[in-house]
Amino acid sequence: MKFNIFVIIFIVLFVSACATAPQQPISLNKEALLDGNRMGIVMDKMPKPALDLPGASCLLCIATAMAANSTLSTQVKTFSSEELVSLPAEVKGILKGAGKEVLLIEEELEIKDLPGVENWVENKPRKDFSVLAKSNDVGQLLVIDVNHHGATRPYSAYFPTGGPEASISGAAYLIDMRSNTYLWYLPISIFRGVDAEAWDEPPAYPGVTNSYYQVVEEFRDAILEAIKKQVVN
Repeated sequence: MKFNIFVIIFIVLFVSACATAPQQPISLNKEALLDGNRMGIVMDKMPKPALDLPGASCLLCIATAMAANSTLSTQVKTFSSEELVSLPAEVKGILKGAGKEVLLIEEELEIKDLPGVENWVENKPRKDFSVLAKSNDVGQLLVIDVNHHGATRPYSAYFPTGGPEASISGAAYLIDMRSNTYLWYLPISIFRGVDAEAWDEPPAYPGVTNSYYQVVEEFRDAILEAIKKQVVN
């Protein structure tokens, strides 16, 4: 019995130590955005559009949920990410028009593969972007990260608890590479539901499809408007 208690305590402590609090938003200001440092703009590797089924937690639950939503999943995979991929170039255009020296970094970035940062402290990235910044000779790095886009349908084990929602999540952030500190951090998570009576229209699912392109536009607007607010008089 004592052994079991110690095991439970160890697991609780281990999980608590491993849990990472999400980075809190940091407001953007004009001085940070338009200082004299050359800025690099880069986008994390774009994931493929996908149907997320949170709550279907066991292997059999996942298989059951995937089978029940296979036609919807096929449609979600056809969603275009073109409007997301073009976002860095649009950001560059806004900043360049405001007099900022900007470099659009074309090389593919996979944030998850970057080395971690030792001795991490609050409001600093947990990944080391310094190699990317040095190779492109930039003092600031603006990162656009889309970690999910497509649709989400909640489950409780084997059973759906609602219809699908178009969904997108990610963040935009600006890093001062001299101090490795966030100058701006904007987490974004957008869900748009579909009429409960009309969403189930295979194979094109027009309700879900239309909602998807609306959340993509909202994601883009969140980033572009935050920057325009600082550079447009």
